[in-house]
Amino acid sequence: MAIPDNTYFGPNQNKIGQNYGDVRRQNTEEQLVSLELRLRDLLIKQIDELGRDDNDETKVFSPFPLAISTCVAIDALGEVFFKYDKKRTEKNQQYTFTSVLNKFDKSFSRPLPKQFKSGLSNLISDYKSENINSRSDLIYKTFRNSLMHGYKARAVYITQENIEWSENENDGYLIINPYWFWERFKLVFDKLFNDLKEAHEENNPYKISAHYYVKKLLE
Repeated sequence: MAIPDNTYFGPNQNKIGQNYGDVRRQNTEEQLVSLELRLRDLLIKQIDELGRDDNDETKVFSPFPLAISTCVAIDALGEVFFKYDKKRTEKNQQYTFTSVLNKFDKSFSRPLPKQFKSGLSNLISDYKSENINSRSDLIYKTFRNSLMHGYKARAVYITQENIEWSENENDGYLIINPYWFWERFKLVFDKLFNDLKEAHEENNPYKISAHYYVKKLLE
């Protein structure tokens, strides 16, 4: 059953609220603009209240909720840009999540070092069966999933130290600053939507996935 036309969708370019019915009457390119405005207003603007202000001061001390909310935001962005391929085949959640996460840092997509995997096996004896091959996989499995389903982490932990992220190679775990994690997400968000705006070829993978995402959202 389709979402009713009178359900709120998000603001338009004039910062006036629009409903699903309004967006359904737009052309495809206009719908993509509405989608970006929706995510900026209902996702980024609201999660930003858990982050830091322009003076690098925390607005509300909430590192764990911020970490979880950032994972939710990564999920949402992955659904838009990496959910569907040229054949409209749906990718699984681990694929869409890690595809966004790989853009946070090039090291995230690389295979885990041998020494790291040795240490990780002491924390998670069956990590191989969990399809953990990269740092992005590790963050998805032992940070995103564990935080959302049990409010705990298994091999990725958070810190307020003045770092972006680090790893203990001998013991097989990562440390992430949740405030960097969130700020990095916003940069990736901007980059993906800018790339989408500059994509003129109809077979552009971002455009294909985003178009189909909007179609499924509105149908």
